[in-house]
Amino acid sequence: MRVEKIKNVDALPTAIEREIRQRKKEEFYDSFLHENDLYLVASLGQKNTSGYEVSIGNIIAVDLEEWEVMMQQIEPEKEQVLAQVITTPLIILKIAIISEDKKAPKKIIFKNKKGEVIKGIKVKNKSS
Repeated sequence: MRVEKIKNVDALPTAIEREIRQRKKEEFYDSFLHENDLYLVASLGQKNTSGYEVSIGNIIAVDLEEWEVMMQQIEPEKEQVLAQVITTPLIILKIAIISEDKKAPKKIIFKNKKGEVIKGIKVKNKSS
């Protein structure tokens, strides 16, 4: 499985870019299939200070139809002095998955570092 972190939303296929831009102020977790690639998206939504981060650790294929995505969400300490700036912590991974022996999962389960389910979603096809 080849995984690439996407740093610029402009580099995404148009349909995926449009959906992320429309939802960037809200917290959301999603996955999109586009041609031979699966895109995993985790967003903490709009924040009024610095100090927030989201990352994806392990991706586990539970079976042929379901993957678990282990995430870490970092929030600033309550007493921490922070820059007052609007941020939208977001991570996007592009996974090249479709070949003769591999198929895209139908469901993605996002979990926190404790293994608790954050969100379970069906993979959306954005190839058309």
